[in-house]
Order: sequence, then C-alpha cells, then structure tokens
Amino acid sequence: MANSKTKKNKKNKKSMHGRRVSAWKVVLISVLVLIIAVLAAGYVFVQTYVPDVDDDPHFAQIGTDSGMSLAYTQGMYKYNISRALKMFGENLQKQLEGARAPEIVRVDGIYNFLLLGHDKVALNTDVIMIASFDTNDGSISIMQLPRDTYIEYDGYAHRVNSMFAYLVGRARLNGAENVYHTALANYCDVLENAFSIELDNYALINLQAFESIVDIVGGVPVDVPEAMHYDDEFQGLSIHIEAGPQVLDGKTAAGFVRFRSGYLQADIGRQNAQKLFMTAFLKRVQETFSVNTVTKIVEQALKNLTTDLTITDAVYYAKEALSVDLSNMNMMTLPGEAIYSGGVSYYVINRKNTLEIINEYFNVYNTDITDEMFDRDLLFTDGNGTKIDGIYRSSDSEYVVSNGESLDKNGIYIPRYYGSPEVEEDVSTETVPEAVTEPESVAFEETEAVTYENESFEDTETQTESEDSTDTKEDVSVSEDTDESDTALAEIEAQTEQSEESADETEAVTEQDSFEE
Repeated sequence: MANSKTKKNKKNKKSMHGRRVSAWKVVLISVLVLIIAVLAAGYVFVQTYVPDVDDDPHFAQIGTDSGMSLAYTQGMYKYNISRALKMFGENLQKQLEGARAPEIVRVDGIYNFLLLGHDKVALNTDVIMIASFDTNDGSISIMQLPRDTYIEYDGYAHRVNSMFAYLVGRARLNGAENVYHTALANYCDVLENAFSIELDNYALINLQAFESIVDIVGGVPVDVPEAMHYDDEFQGLSIHIEAGPQVLDGKTAAGFVRFRSGYLQADIGRQNAQKLFMTAFLKRVQETFSVNTVTKIVEQALKNLTTDLTITDAVYYAKEALSVDLSNMNMMTLPGEAIYSGGVSYYVINRKNTLEIINEYFNVYNTDITDEMFDRDLLFTDGNGTKIDGIYRSSDSEYVVSNGESLDKNGIYIPRYYGSPEVEEDVSTETVPEAVTEPESVAFEETEAVTYENESFEDTETQTESEDSTDTKEDVSVSEDTDESDTALAEIEAQTEQSEESADETEAVTEQDSFEE
C-alpha cells in the first residue's frame, strides 16, 4: 500500500510540474506574440504614416486700385461679376465666365517649412529659409531670404531678419503663453499670405544645436573656397579657416556658415557658402546614418530646437530625406537686389522672378499662383514710383538655381573684395568687373543689435552716406570735364586741377563705402 501511494504521489507531482511548464510556455509565447505584434504595428505605422496638413489655402480677399475685388470661392479667386458689369458691360461677363480657373486643390506629398537660425547676441534670425520637400519625386528645394530683405508689417518697414524679434515683442505685449511659438506661427502667417504658399511647420535652431549636430555626424567634409579670417568680440566670433578640403567640426562649421567679411556681395556671398555646406551636410548624414546617430540628433534637437513638429512627423521626414539624391536638391536665393534707402541697406525682391520660383518649387496646389494672388498687400515694396518699387517691379532681373550634385562636384565661386596676390593679378581686369554688374547690388555689412526693453525692440544700424550723394559728385565731375573742352587753355588747366581734386574726393568716398562693414 505504501509503495502504491508513493507512486501515485510521484505521478501527481509530474503531472503538476507538466502543467506549470505548459503555463510558462503559454506566457512566454504570449509575450513574444505581443512584442512581434507591436513591432509589426510600428513598422506598418512608420511605413504608412503621412503628416496631417492644412488643405485650405490661406488666401484672403484681394483688393485692387480699380475697386474690383477678387474673392475666394470654392478655393478659387474670381472677379466680382456684378462690379465688373458696371465697369465694362455685359460682354465681360462671358469672358470672365470662360476664363475661370479650376478649383484649387492641394497636391498630396508636398510639404513646406520655415527654417530660422537664431542669433547669439539678440533675437535676430540671420538664417531664414523656406524649404519644400516633395516626397513624390524625392526632391528638396530651399530658398534663402537675405537678412536685409525689405518687408512692411504693421505699418512699419522692417528688414526680414528683425521680424522675429518684432513678433516676439508683440506676443509678449499680448500676453501669449509661449511667445516663441506664437511669434513663429505669426511669422508663417505673414510669409504665407505674402508669397501665397503654405508653410506646414516651423523650426528655430540656435548655434549650440547646430554645432552639436555637426559633431554628432563626425564633422562635415567641405572644400573651403578661400581662407576665412574674422574676429568680432561683440558677437563672440573668431573665425580662422584655411582654404582647401577639410572636415569642419561643429564650431568651425558655425564659423563657415556665418562668415561674410570680404565677400563682394556680403550676405549673398554668405548664402552661397551655406548652399555649399548644406549639400555637404546632407551627403554626410546619408553616409553616416545609423539608429544611434539619429537618436543623438533628435536628443539635441529637442533640447535646442523650437518647432511645432511632432516626433512622428520628424521621423517621417527624416526617413524620406535619407533617400534624396543630391541631383534632386535645388537651392536658390530669393531674387532681388541690394540697395541703400534712407541710409539703410535693404534687399528688395523682384516680384516677377519670385513668383516664378514659387510656382516652380514651392507651390503645393494643382494650379499656378497668379500675379493677382501674389503679394496682394504689397508687403515687399514701399509704393509706386520709388527706387524700391522700381526694383520690385523690374522685368530684367535674373536668378540662379544651384543644384546639389553640381555643388558637390564643382563647388561654388564667391566673389570677394580681395584675395591672395596671385588671385588679384589674375582677376583684377576680368573676373571682378564681370562679377559686379550693378554697383548698387553690393550688400554691405552693418552693426545691428535688436534688444528687448520695456516691451519694445530697437533696431540700431550704422548710418552710411547714401548712393545718391555719390552719384551727384560723379555728375559734377563729368560736367566739369565737359566744360573743359570748350574753354581756353588757361581755363582748362585751372579746371583740370579742380576736377582732379573733386575726383580724388569722389574716389575716397566710393572706396570708403565699398569696404565699410
């Protein structure tokens, strides 16, 4: 009997042990299935996720000098028929009915962004770019806005790099909970309405984040066109980079993209150098891509980036951008011309060329933006008949589109005031005159600080002698030369001496203006 009970107990224990093993197996299998399901769901989500964007055009009603209105109906502006009939008669109704364009519909897969670079000293944003990412054909387009771009807002003339500071101050006065996000959202609204485009997201990056991200990817290989040497204690700048191929670390890269001292076209030259760097940076990121690298970049971005991008949106754009070929990367500077107006340097956009670029690279709709839609509030000009308005409405200007593949292979030429003795001898009679097609198109650097005090911002700028005074002196010199040909020999000698003195004065003024930073 005892043996029988012992055998029975052993059998029962084995049976219970077997059930325990089976239970653990079930739990383990369940956990594995759950993990696989989560991973599969995550993979499907990443592969199928598409960022949510605004489908409605941000176009307001248009007013014209003639009194006609262009109203937004079914996503499309059209002439007010009743108003037009009073002015032009019944025949115009038939013409307008036949000329109506189709409904404006947003094209899927195209996204626009506002990208700003934050100044260390103040709230200036000397790096201002509009970027477009077309995931349908894997292309990236970047338009750089020169820091001195003329824009009118709230009844005041601004340079576009001070707009962020102005909007931050206004957000503070209005009691905004987050003044930076409010200012950035308002910045997008201004540019959306002016350019008749959509800006889906914004990002404001500071120099610390820029330097850290460059270091995370192991530096960026760049063939520096010419030596860069510049020191500015006020801005904490100490830039010393020799010419030639090299790998730029974070601090050196920041100096490379900020340098403009000695560039013949100042800020335009700096933007061309930035095109070269952006091409090299995208290539470097693609070459060094890894999960660890992306994790570190995201970590730095979250610490130092002000943006309305969500994590899922950022992952989507990063995933898509890694497959972009350099041949599908196009960069351009906002078309226009640099001038002095009232002793202040401005960069005035060209309406015709800017509209062409908008339709070619930044239009997210199924139909072109018309001239009536573009800059309907005339934010980029100061009125009819002025020098600024003449540049704004000019039909003779041109623009250049730089391709990433070409920049990677051939680099970019940036005209400078000076160079090594060898360079000066080679280009003094050929290259430099070709580079300067319009003397007034040369942008000059000035000392600028925007500070926040008593809920307002002040823009302090160096005042320089206007071009008009220089032109007047040159006219006097010319008239003196003309008079000399009609006078007696004694008068010619006296006037020649006077003309030489005047010419020396004019040359000194011109030289001072040309090299003033």
